[in-house]
Amino acid sequence: MLAILVLTFLRENLFLEINSIINNQTYNKAYFYWFNDWFNQLSIVSLLRLNWLLTICFVLMVSSITALVIQINFRKDQLFFIIKLYLVIFVLLLVLSTFLWLSGGWNLGYFVLRKIIGVLQSPLPLFVLYPFMYFSNNKSISNNT
Repeated sequence: MLAILVLTFLRENLFLEINSIINNQTYNKAYFYWFNDWFNQLSIVSLLRLNWLLTICFVLMVSSITALVIQINFRKDQLFFIIKLYLVIFVLLLVLSTFLWLSGGWNLGYFVLRKIIGVLQSPLPLFVLYPFMYFSNNKSISNNT
């Protein structure tokens, strides 16, 4: 679980650095400025693309760690539940994004999309699902005995 926390810290710092440059902020709120010099050399278009690429990468990494932790600690059917849950959320985001893009409501729905994607990049799903799986697993074990 430490890996997911470190990954979340890295993610937060990277996005604070990138977004401060994209938004032309005079004060960068990042905790560390590891990549600031490199990011400053990129164009706004390149930073926006990098933002999207990093978003996808972090969702994949965090969801993989979540699935791995669940697989190591619980039954396989619970792992499939996690995979299905992430896939359903991803498909819903894709459908909602497409609808908002085609309907011209992208700016109205962006805040909601960003929050949902933010949750997928955070340790929150693991921290919520782990106790749920733990108690679900213990309940089924006690019912079998």
